[in-house]
Amino acid sequence: MVKALYDYTPNPTHRNLLPLSAGDKVIILDRNGEEHGWVKAYNGTKIGYVPIGFVSALEESQDSS
Repeated sequence: MVKALYDYTPNPTHRNLLPLSAGDKVIILDRNGEEHGWVKAYNGTKIGYVPIGFVSALEESQDSS
């Protein structure tokens, strides 16, 4: 699980991209594409790609909150 560091609002025509709000927690499903700056994530309702630079791994103590 990772936490969004910044807001990310993709162009609505790019339906495979997942919007983020700073503080959102998402689950990384697939890191293929990470070398190009993108990872596949799930926010609890939708699956899509997010920019890897916009998320950061949660510390162990933050996972349960």
